[in-house]
Amino acid sequence: MGINIKIVPFIGFILLVVLSCNQGKKGDNHDHQNNEFDIALDSMTIEQLSDEIRTTPRNADLFRKRAESYIEKGETEKAISDLNVALKLDSVTKSTYYDLIDQHMLLGQSGKAKEVANACLTIYPNDKESMLRLAQIFFYVKDYNQALSYIREIKNRNLQ
Repeated sequence: MGINIKIVPFIGFILLVVLSCNQGKKGDNHDHQNNEFDIALDSMTIEQLSDEIRTTPRNADLFRKRAESYIEKGETEKAISDLNVALKLDSVTKSTYYDLIDQHMLLGQSGKAKEVANACLTIYPNDKESMLRLAQIFFYVKDYNQALSYIREIKNRNLQ
């Protein structure tokens, strides 16, 4: 007696929803408080951000903010490019990994999304968000056993 293969995606989806509840906002080890710089960044256009990047090309926050603007405009490839630069400049901000995973998935690039999630797990081995995203990726590619193994791993480790 085994699991009816037709209900596995549904069960997995339900488990992902349950595990995703109470996650709150994307977590960062590099959380930014609402300071004047962050407020100024929020009001900048893509053109203004690009000008700032030209003057301070090693500022990961500028690339992240411009990527957010590209995401809002649906310019996924440009967002991915900026998120990659932001990761090279600052590899500890979890939300950059999450955004990059999500953008790759929007383009159907599950292999690249897996690479980014695994890179995040290399730095943060108990990161629930990355594990959930990996589970979602495996559901997307119909590797239900692997997806369920990540969900079990989250449950077994009791990750918050």
